[in-house]
Amino acid sequence: MFTLKKILLTTMLISLTATWALPSYADELDTQLQNDINTYVQQYSASEGLTAIQLSILLPNERGPRDYIAGKQMKESDTPATTNMLLQWGSITKEFTSLLIFQYLNKNQIDPKQYLDRTLYDVFPEHFDASNNAWPEAWKIVTIKQLMNMTSGIPEYVGLPGFDPYRVTDLASIVDSVTTYQNHRGCQVEFGCFPAGQGWSYSNTDYIILGMLVEKLYAQDFSDVIQNQVLSAMQHAGNNVVYQTPYTAGTLANMINGYSMGGWFPWFTIGQNVTNANLNIAASAGALTGNTHALVETIYALFHDQFLPHEQMQYFMNNGWIRRTTHQPIDINSDTAKKVCTNLLSLNCYGLGFLVTYDPTYGQVWEYPGGTMGYVTDYIWLPQENVVIGFSRNSNTNDNDNLLITLRAKILQDVYQHLHPEKSNESK
Repeated sequence: MFTLKKILLTTMLISLTATWALPSYADELDTQLQNDINTYVQQYSASEGLTAIQLSILLPNERGPRDYIAGKQMKESDTPATTNMLLQWGSITKEFTSLLIFQYLNKNQIDPKQYLDRTLYDVFPEHFDASNNAWPEAWKIVTIKQLMNMTSGIPEYVGLPGFDPYRVTDLASIVDSVTTYQNHRGCQVEFGCFPAGQGWSYSNTDYIILGMLVEKLYAQDFSDVIQNQVLSAMQHAGNNVVYQTPYTAGTLANMINGYSMGGWFPWFTIGQNVTNANLNIAASAGALTGNTHALVETIYALFHDQFLPHEQMQYFMNNGWIRRTTHQPIDINSDTAKKVCTNLLSLNCYGLGFLVTYDPTYGQVWEYPGGTMGYVTDYIWLPQENVVIGFSRNSNTNDNDNLLITLRAKILQDVYQHLHPEKSNESK
């Protein structure tokens, strides 16, 4: 995973700026949340190589997200960051890749239960042709469901020896690199390889293959499908979200710049500006980019049946769950799940592109932390409270505890106390 190395930043500008005014309902919660991210940037800018934190929350019965920003756009200048600037969402993209397949099934009245049990040989027979760089024979029995819940046993490409990010041009070229490695080196467990269905390992390769499936189903490039099916409905004033590989000049100018701190991405030096690095290597596994305002609105839309009818969305959300440590199926709504799905960083309970944890105060917590070469972004949906939270940092490190535990906990505490002032003495 990532290695945390200290890097000295010279001047840090902490500011609250936005392209629109603070909400008219500004209250103590706004002050608390702004202070949370100001403090985080001040405390961790040097050790984590960041310059900014962006935060948005969508509370019940409010007309839109509350947005907050701390810091500056980049190390190289003192331009303040703003709430309309973009950051990479990373692996949050995955559930939208799965969503595109469910949308296709719904439109064509195909039973998802039967379709998700189809194998790679069923849907991609051409890739097992020996005249080409054929996919390994072991992949023939991998099902679509196993790709979605990462029990496929197909190795992770990020960090794979010999993987060259500069040669990636499309989804197939990523899978070709994994194919070549496994065909020559065999199934090596250290890279997440095991017989299909007999383990669990986080594999971005699974979601690259699912992206290829999306392209085959829709007969369009993945970028066009996700734009037409998801993003076009979410793009409006102040709500910036794109899927671009590579970025346009206009998008780059509106990015909070991202910085590498090493780890999974050995191709960059510590502290290197990687804003315009080849996001083709993330693609359908992690190439969505946006502000947190768009993130919370898009996540709200996802969980409130705006992309799928209720029945199909419930199937998507409640099936295919795996307990990572035992790679055994688990009912996400069961008492067992409430006992074992308690650690976000362990990714212990994984569904068809979703993560769930349980908390004694907040109940069921749907969440996904996404990391790329220079960003870490997280969303949280609390069904019990009908609250969506999104926050993003412009650096990647392997030591995400400060962001995903310390800052996350403080934000959740502030929001909960705002919603339940009578319980403020009982909350965390």
